Amino acid sequence: MARDILKVPRLGKPIGSYSYGARVKGGTLLLMAGVVPIDDNGKLVGKGDLQKQIAQVVHNLKVDLEAAGARLEDVVQMHTYTTDMDGMVKLSKWRCDNFPELWGKEPGDETAAPSTLIGIKRLGWPEFKLEIEVVAHVP
Repeated sequence: MARDILKVPRLGKPIGSYSYGARVKGGTLLLMAGVVPIDDNGKLVGKGDLQKQIAQVVHNLKVDLEAAGARLEDVVQMHTYTTDMDGMVKLSKWRCDNFPELWGKEPGDETAAPSTLIGIKRLGWPEFKLEIEVVAHVP
């Protein structure tokens, strides 16, 4: 992949599973819409269960990226919007264990793509606990 993760020693180690930035060379950038926890029939997955919703969103993201010729490893920037900030923080290790392509191998892994976690009051459907939008790079 033509992605260089930026190390910024003067800022110290990131406090979560992200890096401060990435430099992308050549190829094509994919700007993906926010992905939500719905199944193939448009039905909500994991009502009230953040962990199930994260798993469904990552599954949908993987399918979405594959349709454009990309993989989770090709994500160069991620924005996660959540109505459950405490839950997202509590699930940091679980996210890394299950989806290291997005969040690194452990919390604080600086090889993960630059990422922003944003706590909000409500998403498009009141039952959604998170939505993730990404920028990916296809060499």
